[in-house]
Amino acid sequence: MEKYDYELYRIKADFCKILADPTRQMMIAELRTGEKTVGEIAEALEIVQSMASHHLAILRGKGVVEARREGANVYYSLVNPKIGEACDMMHQILLAQMAKNREFAEKIMAENNGTTIIVMSGDMDRVMAAFNIAIGAASMGKETNMFFTFWGLKAIQKGNFTGKSFFGRMMGFMNRGGINRIGPSQFNFWGIGRWMFKQMMKNHKITPLEELRKTALELGVKLMPCQMSMEVMEIKAEDLIPGVEESCGVATMLERADRSKQTLFI
Repeated sequence: MEKYDYELYRIKADFCKILADPTRQMMIAELRTGEKTVGEIAEALEIVQSMASHHLAILRGKGVVEARREGANVYYSLVNPKIGEACDMMHQILLAQMAKNREFAEKIMAENNGTTIIVMSGDMDRVMAAFNIAIGAASMGKETNMFFTFWGLKAIQKGNFTGKSFFGRMMGFMNRGGINRIGPSQFNFWGIGRWMFKQMMKNHKITPLEELRKTALELGVKLMPCQMSMEVMEIKAEDLIPGVEESCGVATMLERADRSKQTLFI
């Protein structure tokens, strides 16, 4: 005795082809509740009656549905209720598979939906943009990292003089850090532009930079100082504000960026 009857499986495959149409699938689902006229089916599926008649004729020709006439009306019903049960089972399997795939996709998105901002600029306007973006991303529940390198380190320094060597002390004097000391990228004019912008921000009730930085920390934004930049510019860990992460290198930054959907360079 053969294990499989090829002809039976061929007929089964042809039968499944008849069901491989969304309109016919919906018709079978509708007929599970009882027999209906072509007009009732067309209204339930929101299709024209001629289309409903066309699909019903195909289903009837393959023995999926049967018809009976009562006066001027023709009522359609499933030949075997198990046809509807089989379609319903496939529907449930599909929904379960979609839910599983959605959970997997959401997990992947959650794991790779962060924001990494590389802050190289020490200019007031650019640092403000960086913190505003970071706060927005963190408010959306994203893992948010800010990697401060070279001049960007000024935004997370306390503001004291830095450096040990002659050149280091010169750098610490000419490029003194502290978020309240940084000026705009244009029209700074030896600090006059910084004062002017601060007054304009105050007049328009714009959150000052120091408050933006504080908010970012409260929202869990990771402030990551570049180790190489700190070594070159002779900035020590104690020169940085409380709350920043330990200094790190490019490998750590790239690992965080790899988990991010957005990586920005400012």
